[in-house]
Amino acid sequence: AISSILSDLDNHIDNLGKLIEKKKDIRDGALEDLISGKTRLDGFDDVWQETTIGDCTYILQGGTPSTTNANYWNGNIVWVTPSEITKLKGMFISDSERKITESGLKNSSAQILPAGTILLCSRATIGELAIAEKPMTTNQGFKNLVCKVGIDNVFMAYLLSTLKDIMISKAKGTTFLELSKKALETIKVKIPKYEEQQAIASVLTAMDKEIEHLEA
Repeated sequence: AISSILSDLDNHIDNLGKLIEKKKDIRDGALEDLISGKTRLDGFDDVWQETTIGDCTYILQGGTPSTTNANYWNGNIVWVTPSEITKLKGMFISDSERKITESGLKNSSAQILPAGTILLCSRATIGELAIAEKPMTTNQGFKNLVCKVGIDNVFMAYLLSTLKDIMISKAKGTTFLELSKKALETIKVKIPKYEEQQAIASVLTAMDKEIEHLEA
């Protein structure tokens, strides 16, 4: 009886794993089709505008306070590093392992980024990203994008997630590759009207939440 119960549980886990992978494949296909405009949602047929990332967002740098000054650390200001983005499950981030003080903020190139900012890794793990759920800072391994009026930040985050190969191809460096602000802002994209951006973001977010629920 015990072995039968455990066998049933193992089969359930295996089937659930297969379902998650299938859902991920469907989500990846939907992401590619919706973000490119290949597939349009009902009620939308306007022509997408050709533009650049620099025209759609304000790109801000991160920074690191001196690690030898204890007064700059163990404060209450969230300070994100790329490794925390790569370990993240889901698209949103609200906390960090290390935090800086007001003094650390003032004595470094770090700056407070508003909630909704897209934190884009521009070194090592180029193209990995997350959206800030509250005001926070990052180290210099990021290009942080604040969307301009008429640009939905969740839509933009999904769009950026499809451009990793392009970002990597534009990165330069000898010790390690880094994507510059200039290279990022010149990447060309196509953007639908704001309402369609929101609709696409809503569909993809719902798919991601379903996958996260199944994994949990």
